[in-house]
Amino acid sequence: MTGVEFGQRSTKTVCARIYDKTLQIEQKGLDWWPMIWGERFDRSKQVLRVEFEVGRQGLKEFGIDSPQDGLEMAPEMWASVTESWLSYRSPSTDQTRSRWPVAPEWVSVQHASLRGGVVGIDRVRAARRKGELQRLVPALVGYMAGVGALCGAPDLASTLGAVRHLAEQDERQRGVMFADRIAERAAEEARR
Repeated sequence: MTGVEFGQRSTKTVCARIYDKTLQIEQKGLDWWPMIWGERFDRSKQVLRVEFEVGRQGLKEFGIDSPQDGLEMAPEMWASVTESWLSYRSPSTDQTRSRWPVAPEWVSVQHASLRGGVVGIDRVRAARRKGELQRLVPALVGYMAGVGALCGAPDLASTLGAVRHLAEQDERQRGVMFADRIAERAAEEARR
């Protein structure tokens, strides 16, 4: 077992997932995540992620009507979902589970800072770009070496010249400028 889910997305209220983020990183090739965590990440330890998804009905119940409301209410929503909606408790002799003490691990979850400790979207995007470049460069170098060999180029500078010539030739044949292709890819990346 690598994780558990609570609630159902179909209710459009609240659902939660607790899963092994380190395993997900390994399985899905998301090797840029540790860059987001920075110095706080200890490669020798497993990272369990606790996340909540609040659907439209849930947002309505919290009185959230706009993205701005959502940002402003995030701390209150986190408190509500980690204290009232879902909790993890340490067993005790009391027969009533709701009176069991909150487990120390869950206290850490409840006190996660949504105000100052959130990783900004810019940092996430930069790490994703770096990770994608790490995956693209080996293929790029392989293709360039192939072009260099086919064109008889002896080194990188000559190969880059050959690549430039081939790209310009492709622009003329297809009627699509390379700059336009870059702009299209950049727009796709911005939508991610």
